[in-house]
Amino acid sequence: MFIGAVVLGVFPRDWMQPANLKPASQLMCRVIVLLTLALVVYAASINDIAVATSTKTCAFHRQLRAQTHSTRIATDEERLQASDLLLKIKSVIADITHQMDLAIKKRIQVGLNVKQFEEWVDDTLEQFAHFSPALMYDPMFQALVKNHKDYLELANILYDPALRKTEAVLKFQELLVLHLGAIHMETMRSLFDVLGLNALDLQFFQSTSFRIWIAFAKYWGNASDRWTLFVLRKLRIELSNDVEVALHLVAVKGLSKESYAHEVMTELFADWASDPDKAKAVRLILLPRVIARNEPCQNVWRAFASFLKEEHRK
Repeated sequence: MFIGAVVLGVFPRDWMQPANLKPASQLMCRVIVLLTLALVVYAASINDIAVATSTKTCAFHRQLRAQTHSTRIATDEERLQASDLLLKIKSVIADITHQMDLAIKKRIQVGLNVKQFEEWVDDTLEQFAHFSPALMYDPMFQALVKNHKDYLELANILYDPALRKTEAVLKFQELLVLHLGAIHMETMRSLFDVLGLNALDLQFFQSTSFRIWIAFAKYWGNASDRWTLFVLRKLRIELSNDVEVALHLVAVKGLSKESYAHEVMTELFADWASDPDKAKAVRLILLPRVIARNEPCQNVWRAFASFLKEEHRK
């Protein structure tokens, strides 16, 4: 448009309609000149747009390449840091394993420095907190965790009857499950796979501190109900006796909404229904929350009532 205005302003008007031409020819000349100017302006504007678009596209691709390169380097750095940190974990666990192994051979109380271990755990968690959450899902990172055979050796040592009831071992187990588990859910599952806990029966849970696993179930209840259910299934016999804890996991955590909780709830209901004292305890614990319109507790209340009716019909 700017070019057209300049042309029309510089050239005389007679140039567009010469006097020596007929009126029809003058009109045709004017149309040709205007069309030519329009084409020139259009071509110039298209070129400007193309140049601008090309510049923006190149800038975008440069930025994208820079971001991709930066992310790739950061991920590699995180992997390296995580690997170093896991080696430290391996070293600490190997040292504790050695102490326990000596204690088994000498049949003496384990001399673990629990305070020092707690400080080390806090420091470890603080370092892990700086890593990207995506790292925890990284196959290479999880492979590093699973390759730490010391965990398996440690698990085998913890089975020894001479150590199961010592306070130091119970404290260590609690720290291992709760604090190292706090690093991340997927990492904890990897550790449990290494320890072989998924293949164990209730014997393992009965041989360790019951409060550890209850605390663990409560701790992870908000993050992973399915994981809580795994612990709940393993502890069903103990939970049947501890109605309050079981209801905390099933009702308060809202597991009653989930279809996959049905099997565990049915097993617990069967245990409670067979014992009048437990059935009474369920009512005493749930009733105030039902009155307060706590939806998960209302669901458990209805489910338990329906179960009792079905049992009565049989």
